[in-house]
Amino acid sequence: MGLIDSKLVVGIFRGFTQSEFEFHADLVLPYRSDYHLIPMHGQFVVVELEQNSEAVLGRMTSVVSEGRLTSPSGEDYSIRAIAEQRAIPEDLKDQYLRYRVNIRVLGVLRESNNELTFAPSHRRLPHVGSRVAFLPPELLRDVAGHNIEGADLGFYALGEFVYAAGDQRCDTTQWMRVIEPAVAPKFPIEQIVSRRTFVFARAGFGKSNLVKLLFSLLYQKTPVVQKRGDREVPVGTIVFDLDGEYFWPDDNHANPRADLERDGALQAKPVIARGPDAYFTRLPLAAILRALKRHDIPAALSLSAGVYVCNTVMYSALHTLRRRRTPAGFIHLPYEAAQAAHHRAVASMSLGTMTTGVEIALETIARVL
Repeated sequence: MGLIDSKLVVGIFRGFTQSEFEFHADLVLPYRSDYHLIPMHGQFVVVELEQNSEAVLGRMTSVVSEGRLTSPSGEDYSIRAIAEQRAIPEDLKDQYLRYRVNIRVLGVLRESNNELTFAPSHRRLPHVGSRVAFLPPELLRDVAGHNIEGADLGFYALGEFVYAAGDQRCDTTQWMRVIEPAVAPKFPIEQIVSRRTFVFARAGFGKSNLVKLLFSLLYQKTPVVQKRGDREVPVGTIVFDLDGEYFWPDDNHANPRADLERDGALQAKPVIARGPDAYFTRLPLAAILRALKRHDIPAALSLSAGVYVCNTVMYSALHTLRRRRTPAGFIHLPYEAAQAAHHRAVASMSLGTMTTGVEIALETIARVL
């Protein structure tokens, strides 16, 4: 099939441009009268490499007009035409107008045996003048994650342009321009287990709702991680809800955790019924750290005691001692060196060093408090 569809070619590759943290490239697109009818900013494009089975993948980040019609004399002509209520002839636009498009380079697409592979490589250099094309429907579905196994996130959209034509699940409103093909990106929710996942968006764009959706689907069946000896260990979750988005009812007085708790999914189970959201350690952490470092014992601060037994132990202890002046907190100890031999890539420390570290911590607590 090939990655470049000759019917979707829109311009040529001009060259890479300098950027501090990202790879960008410039394209040149001739004038087309239908550009105002299709999504441009954020659109995927492919740039031809040596073979049609390989192409550089990028997304449009800016579009700037160029040509004689954008020069001072061209601007004067356009202003006079508007004042005289005349349209600028299409043949003039074809001759004297083009677009400089900047794209962010994402990587390289490679098609082999009807399978598509993406390599996040930015080292391939297309020839100046190489063809640039929009993605054909099936390639767009592949790139946007439509064809993978996972949770439906909604419909792919660029502004008011929503790729949902023919899909009855799309609840259209007047502001939308529904176009082909229908593209419903999916997310393999297992990827958020034991990994770092970030959700970026502007305020009000649905970050919290997306997280709720992902967790409600993830916990329809308790997720597990594989441990040594093919053991499967269940995964718990702790939510730091600084703004109360998972606690306070919404404007319709709906339970904000309804999505998380439906169908017996993730259940909000406090360690202590009606207890506060969190307790803070009463240990002099800064003084303990300084004392340990003076003795060359590695140590670091943590924002939580974890999401399982350690968290329960610390919370219960602080709750029990909440009306007393007794110091309480939690210190994690790493694997002992002999234990670490049975685990892959874990921190370890000799038993003697850990014993000395705990003694120093206790001495510091007694001295400071």
